[in-house]
Amino acid sequence: MDSSPKCSAIAGFFAFMEHNMTKPVVVAVANRKGGVGKSATAESIALILAELAPTLIIDLDQQGTVSSILCPEHKDENTSASLYKKPAFLSAYPATQRAALDTADRVMIENLHVSTANKELEGIQKMATGISIFGLQKAISAIKDEYKYIVIDCPPNGSDAQSMALMVADYLLVPVTHDMSSMEGADELFTDLNVVIENRDSAPTIGIFLNIVSHQSRSAYAIARTVVEQKYPQYLLDIEVPHQGTAATARSAYFTTAAYAKLSGRKSKPVEALKEIVQKLKITGE
Repeated sequence: MDSSPKCSAIAGFFAFMEHNMTKPVVVAVANRKGGVGKSATAESIALILAELAPTLIIDLDQQGTVSSILCPEHKDENTSASLYKKPAFLSAYPATQRAALDTADRVMIENLHVSTANKELEGIQKMATGISIFGLQKAISAIKDEYKYIVIDCPPNGSDAQSMALMVADYLLVPVTHDMSSMEGADELFTDLNVVIENRDSAPTIGIFLNIVSHQSRSAYAIARTVVEQKYPQYLLDIEVPHQGTAATARSAYFTTAAYAKLSGRKSKPVEALKEIVQKLKITGE
């Protein structure tokens, strides 16, 4: 069964008007399967865009990995759980990163703010009822003049938070791995998107890419590519994001992937591949 996103001919007038107001470019990174490198992708995309213009990364994953790496100082303050309040709102804090390999000192990251997440998000999701999928859209409209780009790290489930993100995304990046369950996660994501899209005037630009690709798993990734090509040929990108051991080391020590590579005197292959994806999809308009 084809679960590719389809756009309804009838969209809510309110959604149409809010979505088409001058607003930041919104990039959502999502997969209903965890462990596909979603948070690392969102973090790196945000850092790439912050080199060009003011950028906000919204952590909607209750694990709060992005928040732990980019904004641990404010992880326990107003979080993205505020989207479940009435009226919905977002709090944003300056992003920071570790300054050196041998110190816990942190330095500010220019042009990047973080809307943090922690376990509070999971708790409020379980208790919340009657949440509008327009909550994030309204919150973004209140800060639309402050950022040129917004990146959203979506939760690996079909929660209201994911629906909010799908409602506002101009671009939807879907990382998959050689694990077939990650492709099932993509199928479920697109099923969710087809529901949300009834309230949009158009579908987001979608890019599916193979992530954490290693030489050891090359044959498995070849099979995965074939499966995705058969299901979603119009969305599959010809760019693969490679596995790099230093990336895992970086995140375990709460470094950004790019910062750890730079401080170690190496080039980050995953970040370079993600830059290609940004260019391929013309996220920056270039």
